[in-house]
Amino acid sequence: MKKIEQIENYYCDYCGKECEHTPEYIIPTEEKFYAKMDGLTVAHFETGNIVPEQKDICPECKRKIAMLVGLRRK
Repeated sequence: MKKIEQIENYYCDYCGKECEHTPEYIIPTEEKFYAKMDGLTVAHFETGNIVPEQKDICPECKRKIAMLVGLRRK
C-alpha cells in the first residue's frame, strides 16, 4: 500500500500570497458580531473585546506590519 502525502498550502491572511504556516503570529483583533435577517447581513457590531487570532503572514506583510506598529530595529 502506498503512503499518500498530503500537501498543505498556506496563504497570507492579508495579501493572499502563498507563504509558510506561521502559528507563532498571534494578532489582537476586535471581536465582531453580525445581525442577519433572511440570510443577509444587515449590521455588524464591534464589542470592544480584543481577542487573540492566529494569522499566516508572508514576509512582505510582516515588514509592513512592523513598520506600521513601529517595531523596526534601528
